[in-house]
This record gives sequence, structure tokens and C-alpha cells, in this order.
Amino acid sequence: MLEKELEEKIREAVVSLPDDSRRVFVLSRYEGKTFEQMAKELGISVNTVKKTIKRALRMLYNRLEPYLFILMLFGKGPQ
Repeated sequence: MLEKELEEKIREAVVSLPDDSRRVFVLSRYEGKTFEQMAKELGISVNTVKKTIKRALRMLYNRLEPYLFILMLFGKGPQ
């Protein structure tokens, strides 16, 4: 039950990202695309992709910080 609640919190955090950050995050983390592939697909520079990923990760960290210990216990933390 707790794992499902944590998964929901992660989903909510991803959905709460601004559109550009969410799009790049999903392409990167869920679809496994490279910076170059994302840049080409989105018509932006590789540096813009990198900055957007960094911003998205910072926003997710801030939103999920209260749950990080629990996430690590369930093996969902940084690998």
C-alpha cells in the first residue's frame, strides 16, 4: 500500500512540472532518449535540454524531499 502511495506522489510530482520540463523529463527518464535525440525531436539545443533536465530534477527533488527516505527504503532512490 505504501509503495503505491509513493508511486502516486512521484506521478503527481512529474505531472506538476511545467510542460517543457515534464516533456523533457519523460523523454529522458521514461523513454530513454539521449540529449541529442531530445534536442532534435523538440527543435531545441542540447544545452537547453540539459538545463531543462537539471531544472526538472531540482523541482522534483524539492517536491519529493519529504519522501526521499521512504523512497530509498523501497529501492526507488538514486541508483
